[in-house]
Amino acid sequence: MALSLACCWPSFLAGDPIVGKYSSTLRFVSPSNLRMVRVVTSAASSKPATTGKREPRGITKPRPVSPAMQEFLGVSEIPRTQALKQIWAYIKQHNLQASNLQYKLCLD
Repeated sequence: MALSLACCWPSFLAGDPIVGKYSSTLRFVSPSNLRMVRVVTSAASSKPATTGKREPRGITKPRPVSPAMQEFLGVSEIPRTQALKQIWAYIKQHNLQASNLQYKLCLD
């Protein structure tokens, strides 16, 4: 649901034509002449919202890994996010980052 607030002139809200009346004149409107209008819109949904857990998708979905990664991680399928966490944990545990340049790795 979207909510928008708009300021409108009273003559516009009443349906009076503004174009012919004020086309060449610039009028300053005092705050007492303004009205706040609230417009609420909502998109119709064909499916009701579910509150349960949904099936993992994208990078959170477990995928098969190569034999070398299976040996390193100890599993045959793992989500990419979890694989990356385990790889970084190994790097930190074995102090494989260069001390002066953190983005460089010292491979073992």
